Amino acid sequence: MAKYFEVKNRTWKEIYSGVFVSDLHRYPTGGGAALFRLNAGTNMPVHDHSTGEHGYLIAGTGIFGDQTLNVGDAFWMDCGESHDVHAITELVFFATSLPKPQVI
Repeated sequence: MAKYFEVKNRTWKEIYSGVFVSDLHRYPTGGGAALFRLNAGTNMPVHDHSTGEHGYLIAGTGIFGDQTLNVGDAFWMDCGESHDVHAITELVFFATSLPKPQVI
């Protein structure tokens, strides 16, 4: 089933001080797709994604782990790889990760 996400209906949830997420899709077992917005100077603490994470910077400049990224840059974090995010300027990025396998 197709889903559409109009900007006029977008909602943001603050998950850390100055760090906001707008979920686009969440799998029942974890993973999904979301937009993230960080105020300049804020941090997303160290975390990992068991199924990896792929992202694309829409606006701003930030440090992902030890790499500085700018608008138009993309990233891939391997399965279980830890990283943090520091917003040098206001930062907006899209990120997605695969669902965790279901245990049967």
